Amino acid sequence: MPVKNPVEKAASPYPHLFTSLAVGKHTLQNRVWMAAHATLLVKDHLFTDAHLDYYVERAKGGVSAITMEAMAVHPTTQPYKGKAFAFDPRMVEQYRKLGDAIRPYGTKLLAQPWHRGRQTNSVASGVPVWAPSAVPCSVYREMPHVMTAADIGDLIEGYRLSARYAREGGLDGVEVHGLSHGYLLNQFLSPATNHRGDEFGGSLENRLRIVHEILDATRQETGPDMIVGVRINGDDGHEGGLRPPDWADIAAALEATGCIDYISVSQGTYLNRMMIYPTSPEDHGYQMRATRVITEKVSLPVVGVGRIVHPAEAERHLADGDCNMVALGRALIADPEWLAKARAPGRAHPPLRRRQLVPRLDCRPGANCLHPQPGRGRRGQTGDGHPEAGGASEKGRRDWRRSGGDAGGADRHRTRPRCNSVRARSGAGGSGTVMGQGAEPGGTRRNRDLA
Repeated sequence: MPVKNPVEKAASPYPHLFTSLAVGKHTLQNRVWMAAHATLLVKDHLFTDAHLDYYVERAKGGVSAITMEAMAVHPTTQPYKGKAFAFDPRMVEQYRKLGDAIRPYGTKLLAQPWHRGRQTNSVASGVPVWAPSAVPCSVYREMPHVMTAADIGDLIEGYRLSARYAREGGLDGVEVHGLSHGYLLNQFLSPATNHRGDEFGGSLENRLRIVHEILDATRQETGPDMIVGVRINGDDGHEGGLRPPDWADIAAALEATGCIDYISVSQGTYLNRMMIYPTSPEDHGYQMRATRVITEKVSLPVVGVGRIVHPAEAERHLADGDCNMVALGRALIADPEWLAKARAPGRAHPPLRRRQLVPRLDCRPGANCLHPQPGRGRRGQTGDGHPEAGGASEKGRRDWRRSGGDAGGADRHRTRPRCNSVRARSGAGGSGTVMGQGAEPGGTRRNRDLA
């Protein structure tokens, strides 16, 4: 299947990866998109300086677009206290600051307004969770408030305000979220969770109504020049849910509105969260089969995700026509220079195989991974190839340090593998150190076991 919007390819081992792509009235400099993911760096419903540093590192690495983490469109969706509010006018200044820092690298910056619906609880918000029907989430098990017509109007207004503030803040675009991963708009679309008897339930046309109204409101606020996209599922993956042919029909209906410039495809709901963020046994590119069904149905650019670890994998999916862009999450958390290394022959990519970056299901601050220097925090403390980073020697060797005490989770069962990992990396050309206060690794756990 030919790549959409082809232009002359640069000389590279990965020619499709480094081909530009027209999205709406914008041109993206390559085919790598940073997928939205929670950083837990928010404070008082706003971004922080740590956010700025985090996104700048990925822009410096060369990604063509960054979708910032999902931001609430209404107070009823707060998975934790302080969650960023896209409907808050204070966001305008935040966006301007972020845009000024990222724009010099040619990276497009997009907001991602969203609502979780039933897939959260009322602990942080103090108000009932919302859903189209009285069907509780299998994870949170809280009976939701069935949304009224007034509630639906408030939700649409939240998306409208989110788009308005994105425009006023100088962002390049808005990615409407909530149709994927079992979130609120997905709950309206799926017959498994939408049992309404009004104009927002029943037929597919009715179930799509709320999405159409949100997209209309979004485009009215952004105008024709900003990028507008949607994040949808390619497969809900459960009985009674929407499957790839259903989502292909939905994608075609969304394209027909004329409101959107691209479609980003993921998978899963909270009934099967490992379809959203899989663990190591899952095949690389596991979502691409369903994504291709949508790519073949629409003419808009399609963004695909799903355990894409190495540039060769991304290149293959692009060349085969599974999607038109690849979105990376954990790979870019672990290595902000993933794309820069793909462009420079001989620069190794970090191993993300068995010791794969894993998602945090709790709510403690900071993007977390099982990989050295994930590129978070202040500039000068991240990356391994920027001049200010100091993570590599002149010969490109890495100094590896592993905690041998409680901070590293060491105990008598884990200490030996940790020491062996440092020893192996040292033999590969770097230097390795196991650190701890005591003469032997293991910390207080070791002392407890010996008592």
